Amino acid sequence: MQIDPQAAPRRITLLTLIAGFSSTLFWPLATGLLKWFTWREIFLFYAGLQLCICFPIHFWLSQMTRRSPMLRPEASSDPATFDAGSLPLASRRSALILIASGFSFGSFALSAMLVHLVPVLAAVGLGTSAVLVGTIFGPSQFASRLVNMVLGHRFSALAVAILSTALIPLAFLMLLLPSPVPLIAGAVLFAMLFGMGSGLNSIVQGTLPLALFGHRGYGEILGKITAARLTVSSTAPFIFAFILEQFGPHAALAIAAFVGCCGVVTFLMVARLVRRSYQ
Repeated sequence: MQIDPQAAPRRITLLTLIAGFSSTLFWPLATGLLKWFTWREIFLFYAGLQLCICFPIHFWLSQMTRRSPMLRPEASSDPATFDAGSLPLASRRSALILIASGFSFGSFALSAMLVHLVPVLAAVGLGTSAVLVGTIFGPSQFASRLVNMVLGHRFSALAVAILSTALIPLAFLMLLLPSPVPLIAGAVLFAMLFGMGSGLNSIVQGTLPLALFGHRGYGEILGKITAARLTVSSTAPFIFAFILEQFGPHAALAIAAFVGCCGVVTFLMVARLVRRSYQ
């Protein structure tokens, strides 16, 4: 980010590209492990992976960046590397609130469904096919990120944010609307659209604030947006579970789709704010 702000969007895409297969690998793995271990033991296994593999890698990277001369304060203030963003100062507070709200709405729908994906698919009638359909989510994430890496430069980060957020409620509609196609076909379309929306969303969470606000103070701005988004997403599975138990899967999907639509409307308001700023 500080070394080359112009190349940051592509690097964000590269970092998230391989992660698209995580659900494809670990959901079937967790299902297989349940034959021999309890869910608590599987959680301990995943916690061990985080501590023994992920933590050392992140610690090593933090030490590398700390020693890098390009990331020292005097280097980051170099005018040649400064990117001021596309938003004028007068509009930034309103835009920050709207962007944080838009990502929070989208994260509610994403987090709620990701935690309950297999049970919800089973509840709408897929039965044991729910796990198989769920594995489509990962490759769809990967495919959307790959397409974004190749063609993303043709579209603004805000356009990608609107698209990624819109794909989430559209995916829910595949399970809600009556259709002449079999349920399994609608579920496959759901998994594809949901995975594509999730894949693009994880990219645009980093690229949109950079495009609108620039790289100066990027960490602080991203931290504020992420704090709001994670607060909402941490409560979403519990709220979704309550609705699922009390009113059934179709009501839960409809409410999650509505929240996702609120995210689309919020990002459209951001687009309007950007246009008005330059009139």
